[in-house]
Amino acid sequence: MIKIKNLNIKNENGQALVEFTLILPILILIVLGIIEFGWLLNAQITLNSAAREGVRVGAVLNTSEEVRRTKMIDAVNETAQFSGLNILEDECQVVEENDYSANIHNISIVVYADVNSMIGLYVPDTITMTSSAKMRRE
Repeated sequence: MIKIKNLNIKNENGQALVEFTLILPILILIVLGIIEFGWLLNAQITLNSAAREGVRVGAVLNTSEEVRRTKMIDAVNETAQFSGLNILEDECQVVEENDYSANIHNISIVVYADVNSMIGLYVPDTITMTSSAKMRRE
């Protein structure tokens, strides 16, 4: 008996390549979005840390308000110096709350910084971020 081969076999050698080329742009956009989001999240975390460090310096110093503000801004800049953040020193706000009758002595800081976009595909070139921190002065 003679066996006849099936002549309806399809050649699927290039199918995976075609599917990959269709999906590749979408995958690249997703990866670039993840990188951009990670960069901005890292900048926000660094800015939060810088604000906490600045207010911590202000909480332990027992000097005049001007010297305290200068030292707080210096601590913020020192914490964020290698992160790519551009701290807007003129817009930073330091507020001291003193209520001697209730024995409340708080200090707070609001820090503003410009962050340059890493890729620029999803967000504009520069974003202004803000962070605040508050501590009790002893």
